Amino acid sequence: MKGVIGVNSEYTYSFSKNGIRLYIRDRVQEIFTAVRQIGPRDHERFGVLIGSKSVDEEHYWIEHVTQPLPRDKSTRTSFIMQDPGHQRALDKFFKKSDGKNIYIGTWHTHPQRVPTPSSIDRNDWLSCINRNIDRQLFFLIIGTEQGKAYFRGTRNFISMEQIND
Repeated sequence: MKGVIGVNSEYTYSFSKNGIRLYIRDRVQEIFTAVRQIGPRDHERFGVLIGSKSVDEEHYWIEHVTQPLPRDKSTRTSFIMQDPGHQRALDKFFKKSDGKNIYIGTWHTHPQRVPTPSSIDRNDWLSCINRNIDRQLFFLIIGTEQGKAYFRGTRNFISMEQIND
C-alpha cells in the first residue's frame, strides 16, 4: 500500500477531515498552481480527478487530472465539461493501473483568493454523486491563493482542512 505523507515525497499536499485524508500528487499540485485564474480574462479551468483509495476508504490519492479539452467550453465564471476525452483518459488510467485508478471527483478554478462553492457547483456535485453512488467523491476548487476540497457528508458538503506537510 502507498505510504503516508512524509514517507512518500511525491505527495506533499493533503486535505483531512472526519478521519478521511486526501493526498495530492506533487505533479497534480503543480498543474493546479499553473492554472489559477490570476489574470482578469482567465477562463475557468477544470477536469476530473483520477486516483486510488485505501482498502478502509480512509485514505485517497489524486494521481492524475484531466484539463480542458477542445470540445469543452468555459468563461471566466462557468464551464461545461463535454469532451469525451475526459472519459477516455479515465479509461486509460483505469486499465493501465489494473483497476486501481478510478474516478474520484472533479476540480475547477475560481477567480477568488479563497474559493467558495456556488449553488451551481453544489448542484453539479450532487449530480456527480447520484451517478456514482458506489464511491466517495471529492470536489476541489482552486482559488488564486488557496485550494479547497469538499466531500458529501450526511446532510451537506464538508470542507476539508488543507495540510501541507
